[in-house]
Amino acid sequence: MTEKKSLNKNYMPIIYFLIFFSFSLTLKAEKTYQSILQCLGMEEMMLHKKKIRGPIYDLNQKLISEVSSGNLMKVKEDIIKEICLGSDFSPSVNFLRKLLVEGKSIYEFDRDNEKVFRLQKAATETLQQKVPNLFFNYLISLQSLTNRADCLYKAIPEFNYFVQRFRYLQEEINPQKLLSEKGKIEAIFMRLKKIEKVIRKCNKKT
Repeated sequence: MTEKKSLNKNYMPIIYFLIFFSFSLTLKAEKTYQSILQCLGMEEMMLHKKKIRGPIYDLNQKLISEVSSGNLMKVKEDIIKEICLGSDFSPSVNFLRKLLVEGKSIYEFDRDNEKVFRLQKAATETLQQKVPNLFFNYLISLQSLTNRADCLYKAIPEFNYFVQRFRYLQEEINPQKLLSEKGKIEAIFMRLKKIEKVIRKCNKKT
């Protein structure tokens, strides 16, 4: 029991970081990010500076890896601004939300260069196919910060809904189609705005 308490105590900076990190970037609202990779790189630098590990760090690293491998991938300028300067979540979580809710519409393509266009389409499609796993891995990593295995599922019923669908339908339906209910995805992110309260409640003595 002592070890478990210690683990949760060590993760408290991560919990608070989920709330306050985005504001540190919002204060730099005048900054223009030339690409989504630059934005994620800035987040990575701040994570290292603050010595933050855990769910948000893992998500950041996975997204950087995916975006770097598809280096011709281009996110629309206005979308980059929303992702990098949003006040509700850090850039990585904002990017994940956009990938889930808006999908391929967030990208910009060079239609004048057929070769580049094909490479861009391939890169964006590859990332979109990996989005469901990125999403569930992030939520499961948040669940790992709690003392009770089912707590996050109860606090975020839409999360449990998708988990059950994946468990029983993933071999029959494409994962992207399983996440086609955008309203439920938005509901999950609305609840994630208060994730620190959820985790604190999950770890509270009963």
